[in-house]
Amino acid sequence: MARPTPPRGVRPGTVLAGRFSIVEPIGAGGMGTVFRAVQLELQREVAVKLIGSGRGATTEQETRFEREARLLARLSHPAIVTVHDFDRTDDGSWFLVLELVPGESVQRRIERDGRLPWQEALAVGARIAEALGYAHEQGVLHRDLKPANVMLATGASTSVKLIDFGLARLADVAGGAPLTESAYVMGTPGYIAPEYVWSGTIGPPADHYALGVVLFEMLTGVHPFAEAATDRMQAARELLAARAPEAPSELKSIVLALIEQDPARRPGAPRRLLGALQDTLLRGGAPTPMTPSLPRAVSGVDRTGRPMVSVAGGLVQLDLGHGRAVEVRLRPFAIDKHLVTCADWLSFMRETGAAAPASWDGPKPGRARLPLPVVDVSFADASAYAAWAGRRLPTEAEWELAARGPERRLHPWGDTWQSGLSHPSHELPLERRTPGPIGLYSPQGDSPLGVRDLLQIWEWVVAPYQPSGNLVRGGPWRDRNVPPLLTNRSWEDRPAKDVGFRCARDG
Repeated sequence: MARPTPPRGVRPGTVLAGRFSIVEPIGAGGMGTVFRAVQLELQREVAVKLIGSGRGATTEQETRFEREARLLARLSHPAIVTVHDFDRTDDGSWFLVLELVPGESVQRRIERDGRLPWQEALAVGARIAEALGYAHEQGVLHRDLKPANVMLATGASTSVKLIDFGLARLADVAGGAPLTESAYVMGTPGYIAPEYVWSGTIGPPADHYALGVVLFEMLTGVHPFAEAATDRMQAARELLAARAPEAPSELKSIVLALIEQDPARRPGAPRRLLGALQDTLLRGGAPTPMTPSLPRAVSGVDRTGRPMVSVAGGLVQLDLGHGRAVEVRLRPFAIDKHLVTCADWLSFMRETGAAAPASWDGPKPGRARLPLPVVDVSFADASAYAAWAGRRLPTEAEWELAARGPERRLHPWGDTWQSGLSHPSHELPLERRTPGPIGLYSPQGDSPLGVRDLLQIWEWVVAPYQPSGNLVRGGPWRDRNVPPLLTNRSWEDRPAKDVGFRCARDG
């Protein structure tokens, strides 16, 4: 393998900023050249990466580069390569000083061995997901996750290290060459999330998409969308089954969910899913109670027979708050006509041994409670119920379309509140408010598409736009300060007496 050609003026023996002596070039890419170097004052080996020219940079560019570099330097995670320092060369070029990682990239490993054993692919993928989750919590996106940027570091034991974290953005700030033909799209073709290409939307789901592609390649040795196909996801599903037949179905389901074209359909917390799967399959443990059920439980067998409303799909605009919005194109789906009831939950408990909600004050609800919506159920437990029922939780975009209709109504029947068309608890004193039985205000209170029991309670939905927490939508019967509007959205991290759910499925 030929060594990369160093840029003009940088050769072995060159000393950058009077502190870093260049030893040899060890890598090159769209964002710059990487050198093995020695930090003279500490006599330690480091990696030095030249980024952009820096010549003619404005004061604003310099400020942005320093801010981005300091943000990367604050990342401290065992699976993320450490940024030690940053500086400029005599000619004004910026460079980063990084931890030197001995070993090989996942890309080199795939080129040599064809693919990785599923056990190793799962372990590597879970470690990548941990690092991404940590970085997202710090407000940093990778933006260029690919096999070449995942190092299998060698030492006392093999470990995973992500390199080039956030450097796509840093290179853009520094005036470096873009990685694609468009100066506005940063990343590597094949690993850029579709929504970023379509609308410029960038967030944690974009990194999750790239993670799914990397996992797919580790398992199969090929890119999921390497060949043109009318139905890209079906082609990827068949390719994964053919080239990784020994991989567990649970792992395949997670991988396929991560590479969904619609960001709203991707798992919002892949580190929890992959970590739980790793604990179960590789360490002989059991998933923790707060881990969402894995896709293996969704067998397509409908155990409830509860009525559903078919929705043709379409383009949905979601307002994410703080001036952010995203457009999601939905495929056809179906959503429960009614909320899941206490009677439904009791059937789930009897078949699976699941726990009763804390608000029941016992193993069974009273007879009068059976037709009421089940509440005080966590997001993880709601996901487990949906999987048992042969369904899943709706995405936020699906809930939005089913509840508000194409007209994006504020209430199921229109934009003006009308007493008697939803549960009157909104108009009662707080101490007298309770959710009502399902179907009580139908059909007058139905949504344009026929969904019932809206504005009864908050409802769990799947939202991939935030790395932690889970989203609820709908009407809060216990909250004096929140009006009953279908635009209501809030983040929750635990069960509550005014939070329940309904289910959905594809098609």
